[in-house]
Amino acid sequence: LAALSGSDCTKPFAQSVLRLLAAYLLWIYPRIEGETRVRAVELRSEGLMMMQTILQVVALACCLALATSGSCNGRVQISLEHNDTAILTDGAGAYDAQQQCEFLLSSSIPNASIRLDFITFASECQYDYLFVHDGATYASPLLGVFSGDDLPPEPVTAVSGAMLVLFYSDTNYVLDGFELHASLDLCNVSCQNGQCDNGQCVCSSGWRGRHCDEELCPD
Repeated sequence: LAALSGSDCTKPFAQSVLRLLAAYLLWIYPRIEGETRVRAVELRSEGLMMMQTILQVVALACCLALATSGSCNGRVQISLEHNDTAILTDGAGAYDAQQQCEFLLSSSIPNASIRLDFITFASECQYDYLFVHDGATYASPLLGVFSGDDLPPEPVTAVSGAMLVLFYSDTNYVLDGFELHASLDLCNVSCQNGQCDNGQCVCSSGWRGRHCDEELCPD
């Protein structure tokens, strides 16, 4: 129980439960005697085991919720499957001052691009920023820097199979933050002379290139 109470997501819940359990045991234990006291010790042991199981379930549910919702809390890594939609958010209400969080998105499907849709966005203009990179590191190409309350006119797309999203706020004014939806785009390329198949153009006879826009030399 002590170990679980140190977990970031279960700490408040665990500490409250431990305080209530300790108060109950301190109240009831001096009031019982003899064989009843022996049974009380057994019940106390069973109660502790049950409470440990409950806290483990709460811890698992909490960590799963963080992983699927993508809350703004340090670095969150999300692997996207086909038809998945990951919700990236700074959390409920306004974001915190001096907040910094990262979302590292990756595709489980070869040749798929990652699409980022802005549902809501509001940050202190020119002070609090959202950075989006096409790749897994800060050295990856920068797709956009967003600040203020204007939504981009179209989704942001990373073609490398990975996307790094960083949100940063300064020490002063805070606003409502953001909600972004990330998903896989299996056919985001324009195939001028062919058809898209799992993110790649299959060119018609006589054409080549990523977009099937390069004509082959005739024989």
